[in-house]
Amino acid sequence: MPSFDRRVWFLLFAMLVFRFGQGLFYPFSTVYFANFVGIPLSLIGVGLASLAVASVVSGLVSGPLTDRFGRKPMMLFALSGSATTFFLFS
Repeated sequence: MPSFDRRVWFLLFAMLVFRFGQGLFYPFSTVYFANFVGIPLSLIGVGLASLAVASVVSGLVSGPLTDRFGRKPMMLFALSGSATTFFLFS
């Protein structure tokens, strides 16, 4: 197994922390959207299903891009995009 640079391990750790926070966000946001905003659970389910489909598609697209540009720029791009999306939720 090749030895990775310390910055790559830091990015990996940052992505794991982000995914953990994302995992906490979805159940609470579902309850919030259903109980306080009044969005039907079926529509929330469609939104979460579209998120799952988008994740699969982005995985298929990001593989070749990672081969072309490297893993670090793609990890930074993914984290930046996700952080921007969560900022826009507020």
